This record gives sequence, structure tokens and C-alpha cells, in this order.
Amino acid sequence: MKKIGLFLSFFCFLFGNLSGQVCNECIVDLPTLPEDTLFLGAMPDGFVGTNYEAALNFRMPKTTTPVNAIDPGTPAGLDIEEITLLSINNLPTGLIWETVETEFFPDENTDGCIQFCGTPLVAGTYEVEVAIAAKISIITQTTAFRFVMVINPASSNTAGFSLSNNVSCGPTEVEIINNIPSNGEGGISYLWDFGNGNSTLNEQPNTQTYTEPGVYPITYQAIIDTVGYLLTSIEVLESGCRDIPSIPSFSTAPDMNIKVLDADDNILFLTPNYDNTFAPIQASTNLLLGEGNYRVEVIDDDGGLNFDDDECGVVSFNRFTTGNLVVGDLTVRLTIVHPVDTVISMDSVIVYEVPASPEIISLTSLELCGGQSVILETNYEERVQWFQDSILIPGATEFQLEVSEAGEYYVQYQSEVGCPAGSEILTVTLLTPPATPAYVNEENVLTLFNQNILPEDYTIVWLLNGEVLEGEHGVSLCIFESGAYTLSLVDETTGCSNSFTLNVPFDPAAPCLTTDVFEVELAAVKIFPNPFSNQLTIQHADLSEKMTVRIFNGMGQIMLNQTWLPGTNEIKLSTDNWVSGVYFVEMTTYTEKTVEKLIKL
Repeated sequence: MKKIGLFLSFFCFLFGNLSGQVCNECIVDLPTLPEDTLFLGAMPDGFVGTNYEAALNFRMPKTTTPVNAIDPGTPAGLDIEEITLLSINNLPTGLIWETVETEFFPDENTDGCIQFCGTPLVAGTYEVEVAIAAKISIITQTTAFRFVMVINPASSNTAGFSLSNNVSCGPTEVEIINNIPSNGEGGISYLWDFGNGNSTLNEQPNTQTYTEPGVYPITYQAIIDTVGYLLTSIEVLESGCRDIPSIPSFSTAPDMNIKVLDADDNILFLTPNYDNTFAPIQASTNLLLGEGNYRVEVIDDDGGLNFDDDECGVVSFNRFTTGNLVVGDLTVRLTIVHPVDTVISMDSVIVYEVPASPEIISLTSLELCGGQSVILETNYEERVQWFQDSILIPGATEFQLEVSEAGEYYVQYQSEVGCPAGSEILTVTLLTPPATPAYVNEENVLTLFNQNILPEDYTIVWLLNGEVLEGEHGVSLCIFESGAYTLSLVDETTGCSNSFTLNVPFDPAAPCLTTDVFEVELAAVKIFPNPFSNQLTIQHADLSEKMTVRIFNGMGQIMLNQTWLPGTNEIKLSTDNWVSGVYFVEMTTYTEKTVEKLIKL
């Protein structure tokens, strides 16, 4: 009977490699290569739950020419002064990497190797990324090279059966192969127990499903009864046969032989004579016995002397006969064997619990203006990896991530045994800021150049040398000193802002005579509303002499040229067809005194 038990040793081996793993030292072994080239060796496939140990041999380039062949964005022909190995990304879960050297000076050495070891826990095809930094003169550029590593589903093989995908994170379907098939012949019976509540007597079981975390022992028994019943030995223990001593010189011992016949009198086995031999005698045979009866005849062969042969006795038997057979003076012992081989094998299915999916929270809005950032935070503090647009972010393994770019972000967590779980995706959006609010300076009046850029809901703030000018929120500003003036425009709908700064000199000869308010009153003159839309009103409290009123647009074109006589205290203008912008009002009396006012539409 064979008993094979692999479950406990495999279980301990798996967990023994999950912590404290140390790789063997890596030995550089490269084929014949050009001196200035970029070479990454191939990696062998691995299996989930099976120890993996392999070296990646490489040669770093001396110049950017080999890199240009892979990345045309890198100019060719530049000497590389130093190469630093930064990180290995997207390794299969459960594997670690080690290397003796991480810095390479191409003038001295470009060859190296990276040793990978551990126990892979998740099957898949992994595009592993080798991130390096290359120093060219005073510039250091980061780039990455990639190679493929394939981890196949777990498999296990015992004398009785093989398992596929028997180590899994979360529910798994396990394919089971019987290693002792009957090939259509009878005589083999099977008994399976799959550890999940299912069992069968079938030769080839169905795929088994395991849904809950745990260790499921699988037991297998095959009873192999294919040889049948064999008659292997015949012993004549006692016999009354003796020769007649008519001739004194002859022995009285018989010359016995043994014959086996089936029910149809067919001779299946016949021994030579055992001359002059008393019982016991024994004959070895290898007769396959079927159903039915057989007999053994023991004869004293007296042939050749004109005597009849003596029958020492006959015994009957079948394939189930045991013990001694006695007929008269004849005692015969038959040895009939029935070889049955029993194979018992054990293995296991290990299902790890899938961890709860990590959660992501945003400490601020996910809609960002230019220059802003948002902190994303997950509820797991270790064994996390952040991704942007499904691409691994190198080094992003902390529970917080600062984001300043638009994209789809999620985080992946790995449990202590390496089972992964991914979060939902958070989308970070960059909002469009308002246009740059450029302004012009005309005789100490700073005015937004193009009012068409104003959002529907906005706020304007003016600053001088970085300090906010309180109360100044209009599209124009009168200045009274030189300095760096900033116009900050805030889109109240999005919260995004933009600004324009210019060093503006103050002109003492052109003092600003206006202020940006809704109603302007200066020298007994009112112009309102300011800003205006489809109508503008000009009033004078006490006009005692004739006055000329002219209005200019920002291009210097005259929009109004009208004489204002004494006794008239109000002018109303329709401005429906006027375009948005800044307008100047000029009032001149006969004494050539001019009052200038700035208004806007």
C-alpha cells in the first residue's frame, strides 16, 4: 500500500517564504554582446505557490544611441556619465528583488544582474518595469525599460492526482487530473473527497469550486485490481505413491509429476518428473485463474517399464481456494495470490480571503484650478500602490497621495499573504481658468483690455506690489504712484483665477480724474450709471455757460459731439449699439476748462 501525503509540507513551505525571504547572490552571466548596447535577459516562468529564484542579467549602454533605438525622443550620440538603478515596478505579488550594484559608471562597468526570489501568489503576465536615471553632462533623465514575467496558476502533483489553480485569492475553480487512469480497462475503483463537501467514485472528477477562505484537504484512493488471481505455487506435502521394489536395485521412491487442468480437461501446467523423490515436492507456476473449477493431478510416472502410471491423487480448486487440500493420502497446498494495489494521495486547496476594497477620500474638491493640488487618502496605511489612468505611479506607496494632474486615480492594497484588492476610481478634473486679464494704461488709468473675457459671474481684485487695494473691484483703476499692479480675475462659478501684472509708471502730468463707481460726481457733473448698458445720463447741477460734450471710444472715435446750453441740466443718450469697452467723456466750456471723465459699458 502506498500512502502519499504532501499537504502539510506544501502548506508550511508556502508560508515560510512569505516573510524573511533572502535571495541568493546574483552572478553576472551574459552572452557575447556589443560593447555599447542595451540588453535585458529573459526570465523563466513561475507558478503560484512555488518557490521562484532567477536572475535577470543586463548590460547598460555607454551612450544614448542604443536608447534612441527604443525611445526616439532621446537624442543619439551622447555619452552617459552615470546610470542609477532606481526601482523595479509591477513585480508579481510575493516576489522581491536584490542586487549588489545600483550605480554604474559606463566608462568602468555596464554589466550587472538582479536576483528575483520568493513565492508568487497571483497568476498573470506582468510587464515588469526597470526604472533608471541616466546622467548626461549636468542633466539627469529618468527612463524605464521593461521585460515580461509570466506567473502560471498554481499546480500540484501527487502520485494519485494533479491540481491546477489550487492556491488562490478569493473563490477559485480547481481542475483535478487523475494520474492513474483506467484507460477503459476494468479493475480500478476510485474514491475522492474534495474537502468542500463533495465526493465521488468517478474516475475523473468535475472541476471543483471553493468559495470561502480556508484550507481544503483533498484525499484520493485508487484500488488497483487489474492483475487477477494467480496460482504461483503447488506443494505436494504428502502422497501414498511408491514404486514396487521388484528389482532390488530400484528405489521405491516414486517419479511424481504435477499437472493442472481446467474444467475442459485442457492441460494448463505440467512439471517434469521428480524422479525417485518422496513428498514433499513443490512446483512454481504463474497461472492466471479465471472463473470456474480447476484440478491438480499428481501422477507417479512408471512409463517405459510396461507398467501403468499410478495416480497419486486429484484435488479440485478454484481461484478463491485457501489452505491444504486433502484427498486420501494426498495433501496439496496451493498458493493463490490476488495482487491489489491501493494508492492513497493527499493534497490541498488554499483559498485566501480577499481583503476589503480600499476606500479613497478626497480632503478637498476633485475639481482643480491650475497650480492647485488635492490630497487623496486611503484607509489602508501599508502595502498600498497608487495608479493613475491604470498606470502604476512609481514610489506612490503611502496612504496619502498629492495630485495636481487630471486623471483617473485608484489604489491597490495587498494583504499580508499578497491578495490584492482595488478601490473605486476617483476622477480628478482640471477646470479651465479665466483668460489672462491684460490691462492697458492710459494717463494713469489702468483698464481691462478686453471685457469680453469676463465670466458670467466674476470678481476683480487689484493689487499694488502684492498688497490688495481695498475696495477696488472694477475693470479700471486710477493710480497715484508707480509700482507693480496686478489685476486678478476670479471666475466665481469655478473658483479658478488668473492674473496679469505689469510695472506701471505714474505720470504726474496726467492725474486721474475719474473713479470707477456706479455714479460719478465731480465738479457738479453726474454721469450715470457707470458702468452703463443701453442708456447713459449726464447731469449738470448749475450750468451757467455753454459747454461742449464729446465722448470717445477706446479707439479714439467720437461717439458724441454735442453743445450743452445754459438752462439745460440733463442729456440722455441711447447706447444700444455701442460695443463693450471703455469710453472717455470730455466737457469743455468757453473758458477752455476741460473736465474729463472715464466711463465704461
